[in-house]
Amino acid sequence: MDNEGNTAFFTLTEIQEIKTAENTLRNLGERLQIIDQSTCPYIDARTVVNYVETLKQRSKCSRAIVIIDYLQVWPVNINARLLENEADKWRIGEMKKIRDALNDDPVIVISEARKPSGKDETWGGDLSDVMGSARGTYTPDVVMLLSQIKPKPLSLLWKKNNLPAVKTEEDNECIESNNEEKDGLNIKNFLAKHGIAICKIEVPKARDGMQKFSTLLEFHFNRNTFNKVDWQKLGELIKTPNKQKNLFGK
Repeated sequence: MDNEGNTAFFTLTEIQEIKTAENTLRNLGERLQIIDQSTCPYIDARTVVNYVETLKQRSKCSRAIVIIDYLQVWPVNINARLLENEADKWRIGEMKKIRDALNDDPVIVISEARKPSGKDETWGGDLSDVMGSARGTYTPDVVMLLSQIKPKPLSLLWKKNNLPAVKTEEDNECIESNNEEKDGLNIKNFLAKHGIAICKIEVPKARDGMQKFSTLLEFHFNRNTFNKVDWQKLGELIKTPNKQKNLFGK
């Protein structure tokens, strides 16, 4: 993105930080590699392990970080006869092969959560939300769940923090109702116009003394950044909507 496009969402300080990050990535050289179908027509666990080991030897790195983005697009072996709901379990097995072969090098796997169905309209925020749940939660050392807050709980959080009611475009009047679903949808749409979504990140599983936690975050999707929720600033945004950059810029 050029500077003109950047200034729509970023402060000058942030643009400078982006340029610094770009230069840092350039200096990494061959130590940063993206393996996809353009560089490797067929990917499996053994291919990735060989690739990483070769890269470490060439770049003289002692450690590597492997990120799989994402689990559900990992190719399934054409010779593996799997039912549809068994594919992710098989893929987790591939991730385990990579982790075991790389010893202490961290392997981060991004995955979709299960799809809510029927009356179950939300994620539970526990290990049952992980795709291929049984094997998908036993194998990792840490499980992190990231999801957007649904309208009804968002409305409850909004009222709990004593924030002013939002206005609808239709009548430009403040909404004060007991319809938490409708109020939450108005809040969600209002924040989205300012490039913000309220998300929750949870760690329902952690080994080796790591601490489990749950916290709320503001996702600024025009800038692709996460911040801890600042309810006071969100309230100020409602009162002075034209000052978004002053409120959330750094």
